[in-house]
Amino acid sequence: MKTKVCGRCKHRRPVPRFTRKANGGLGYCKPCTKSYQASYRMRNREKSRAYLKQYYVEHRDQWPIYSKRHYQRNRESILRCKAKRYHRNLERYRQYYRKYYRKNRERILRWSRNNYRARRKKENPGGGIEE
Repeated sequence: MKTKVCGRCKHRRPVPRFTRKANGGLGYCKPCTKSYQASYRMRNREKSRAYLKQYYVEHRDQWPIYSKRHYQRNRESILRCKAKRYHRNLERYRQYYRKYYRKNRERILRWSRNNYRARRKKENPGGGIEE
């Protein structure tokens, strides 16, 4: 396999680990490109946000399709990441849920009672003794 030395980090990496330039040539290695793009977005936060907002407006109809396809292709890894995040922040989630419950207690209890009645009606539509 062909290799190349990155102009930034000076590591020798396989050619597929490099980005392609618009003219078809090889750019920097992907880790260097990723870190550069992240630092650029941090330095130019407002410009990046404006660009993303404009891009979203122009491609609004495509986002639900993309999101659905991305979730279908990466479902397992997305769920793993959510589970890891939940377990890393378990106490924060518990505090949030407790606070939410205290704030919305009446609404939650009302929903629970109504939902219980609706489920009972579905399970036993006659309401009486089944024969």
